[in-house]
Amino acid sequence: SSGINAEYGTTFNEHSFLTVHNLYYYTVLSEVYRISNLPEATRSTIIKFSARKPDLALLPKGKTQYLDSNFLFAAPKIWNFLTQTMYKTVGFTGLTRGSFSSFSKSCLLAKQLSGDPVVWNGSNYCFVD
Repeated sequence: SSGINAEYGTTFNEHSFLTVHNLYYYTVLSEVYRISNLPEATRSTIIKFSARKPDLALLPKGKTQYLDSNFLFAAPKIWNFLTQTMYKTVGFTGLTRGSFSSFSKSCLLAKQLSGDPVVWNGSNYCFVD
């Protein structure tokens, strides 16, 4: 991939701006958080969560290699990656929407800063595999 030139990468990082890729992840996470707080009857019609682990979103059946750009297939993968990170660092139960949003952005910015600061590539914004 061609990457992003140094001037833009520096601006994004200095001002804690999320890249368009990370804005997508942030939006997906915010929506799944909102969905996860809906009543069970409503929530299960949108995204299904595990009965044993209520914060684990279940991937729908299908050929995900073709459907990864679809919200219903991408959202559970992104959600599960972030919630596993949260359990390891700050815990997850009882987070307010503001705390969840702040933690989400911090995780995304940390990933964004982890790659090459001059020529950006997948390591700067690939949040999940």
